[in-house]
Formats: sequence, structure tokens, C-alpha cells
Amino acid sequence: MQSFPFTSQVTYDEAGYPEYDRAVDSDILRNLFKNYYSNGVFPNPSTNFQVVADEGMQVVVKPGACLIEGATGYETESRTMVVQAAGTTDRIDSVVLRLNDNIDFRDIDLYVVKGNSSTEPPQLTRTGGIYEIGLANLYVSANSSTITTERITDTRLVTERCGYAMPVQEFDTTALFDQLQAQVNENIELIQRAINQTEAAHLQEQIDSISSDIGTTSIAGISDGTIKGAVAKHEQDVNSLNLKMELVRSHVGMIVQSTTLDTEAKVIAIYGGTSWSKVEGRFLLGTSSSYAVNSIGGEAAHTLTTAEMPSHTHGLNGHTHSIPELSGSTSAAGSHVHNSKDYYTFNSGNGTRGIISVSGGSAANLCLADIMDIMHIAGNHNHKVVTNQSTTGGNSGSTSANGSGNAHNNMPPYKAVYIWERTK
Repeated sequence: MQSFPFTSQVTYDEAGYPEYDRAVDSDILRNLFKNYYSNGVFPNPSTNFQVVADEGMQVVVKPGACLIEGATGYETESRTMVVQAAGTTDRIDSVVLRLNDNIDFRDIDLYVVKGNSSTEPPQLTRTGGIYEIGLANLYVSANSSTITTERITDTRLVTERCGYAMPVQEFDTTALFDQLQAQVNENIELIQRAINQTEAAHLQEQIDSISSDIGTTSIAGISDGTIKGAVAKHEQDVNSLNLKMELVRSHVGMIVQSTTLDTEAKVIAIYGGTSWSKVEGRFLLGTSSSYAVNSIGGEAAHTLTTAEMPSHTHGLNGHTHSIPELSGSTSAAGSHVHNSKDYYTFNSGNGTRGIISVSGGSAANLCLADIMDIMHIAGNHNHKVVTNQSTTGGNSGSTSANGSGNAHNNMPPYKAVYIWERTK
């Protein structure tokens, strides 16, 4: 049997080195602490080893104390932890306290363990002289450059990963409870005998209520009747409350908007649920009598139809048409002459029929030869006048076409965000 502590008797070996007959190693102390406390961080203050966001791909772990497999670790200063750069896929990392019993380490220290999954944190190492407890999970989204507060999940209260360092000593309260219960029952019986029949009926309800409370309110009634069991029950209640909170933080049909939640896994990590549908290229519109819930419509670009164009007119400037002056001549019908039977003779001897003055000649020598002067028609003919034809145009006309007829942008000022709707 090992026992501790006892004062050692000191003797010396041949080389002069002291020998202690009651010396103990670290295993004795650690086994002692393991019998008294469970693994985890100490509950006070509440910020013991709390993980919070810092700048860029860094987080800060606040000071704290812990107990792991009987070994105690203390950190008096805030520690800045660097998270490995994001890759092309989402992942979940864990900030852990690691007990390392191997000869080259023999300490407890803080580490960031890189994960390989976007849905589950990395498993904690608890073999080969190493025992880890998880302080927080970090959701590292693809190609991200910062770790924000909403991407940090505190796991200090999760018993399987960390939990609080609590006393594990058990108390059997059964005998004490039975003794108290018997005393209460005896007192109730004395009261019932002491009061009269009228008051008994009035007090019976109070007695029954007190008996009911006494019968259910006890340490034995909390889990297995031990402090450890009560703490475990408390943790179960906390986990149950967290589950209920997860159920109310989102619901089927709920829509969230964000500039960072670019994958479904990120949305599930924060808002829960199992299936979220991404809404793309649409604005949200409040329902009304004209727009039923889940109805869709609208268009980003639109081409106006004739019916959609505003009523308008086109002006036409006044103008005149000029007709040029027309001119022409008749065409010749043909060369012709007219014959006459009148003639003149000189000294005809037929007497004088008229005197015609002839320049350079003698009038006495000139006389009309025939008094039957008749003009003979050379032939019937017509004269036709041809004019240049000219037609004026009417005053009708049209304006020249303008514009391309392309669709125009139909969108109001906007800012693009990620929109998700929970479907399951």
C-alpha cells in the first residue's frame, strides 16, 4: 500500500548522497488529485482558458488553471495562438490543452490542432503519454483571412471534450434522508391530531403539498445522490438547454443574410438545421395581397413594348413644294404654200385695174391680170402644244428612326450578400 505524506528518515550511501525512506514521485500526488478531482478547467473565474477572436488568423486564450490526469497547469498571461492559413476547403480546428508525459516534454501547454473536416472537430489525442482537453472549436472557412467571434465554439462545458475540474467524492445521503423524512412524518401526524376537524380540512392541502415537496427535494433525487452525479445532471441540463436554444435559433423557412457565410456548412455551424438552400440573383419583397408568400417574379433587364411607352407626339416642320415655270412651242406640221390666180402683166391691153406703186418701175406698166383672186387651201392639218409634265407631292411624311431597342437595366441600387433559406 502506498501512503502519503510521511516524514522520511535520511541516510547516506557510500558516495554521500542522501536516501529518503519515505520519498514519493509525481505519480503519488497525481493519483491523489485524480481521486479528488475530474479532468477539466477550473470553473472560477468563468474566463478560465476562454478562447476569443483576435486580429487576422489569430485567437487569444485567456489566463486560467486546469487539472489533467492529476497534473495541474497554470497560465498567468493571455496567450496569442496562430491558426494555420485557410485552404481551398472548409475545416474545423481545435484549441486544446495538452498533457505530454513523454520524457522530452513532461508539461501541459496550449496548441491549435488542425482539422480535416468541415462538419466534425479533430479527435482529441489521449494515448501514448498524451492527454488533450478541448477548449474551443474554430470554423476556418475556405480562403478566409480572419477568425471571427461567431466562428468560435466554446467547448469548455462539453464533458466529453473538456468539462470543469470538480470534486468527485461521493456522499451517500440515503440514511440522512430517511431520518429526516421520518421526523417530518411524525410532526405532521402530531399536527393533525392537535388541530380540530374544521382546521384539518383547511390544512390538509398544505400538508399534502409539503409532503410532496419533501418527498422529491433531496440530493438523492438528483441523479445518483452524489455531488458528482448532481454536477453531471447539471451538465446534462445545460446540454439540453443548448439543444433547445439551437432549435429556436433557426427554423424551417427562416432566411439569413451575410457577407461571410458563403457555404452551407458555415450556415449550419452557426444556425443549425441540416439543409439550407442558397437564394441567388433575387431581392426579398414583403408579402401583400398582390404578392403571395414564396411567389417569384421580376427581371434584371427589360425591353419596353409599345404599350409600355409613355403617350407622346412627334412634331413635323411646315414646308412648301415649288413647281417650275413651263414653256414650249408647237412643232411644225410640214412645209407648204398657198397658190393665187392673181397676177400682174405689163401692157396687157385689158385696161387698168389698179395702180400699184412699184419702186423703180412705172405704175402705168403694171396692172392686175385677173380679178377673180381665189386662195386655194393646200390641205387640212393640226397643231399640237406639248408641255413638260410635273407632279407635286403631298404633305405626308415620317420622322427618322433613332435608338437601339435593347433591354435596359431594371434594378435599384443594391449590395450583393449571401442569402440562405432553411429547408430542413
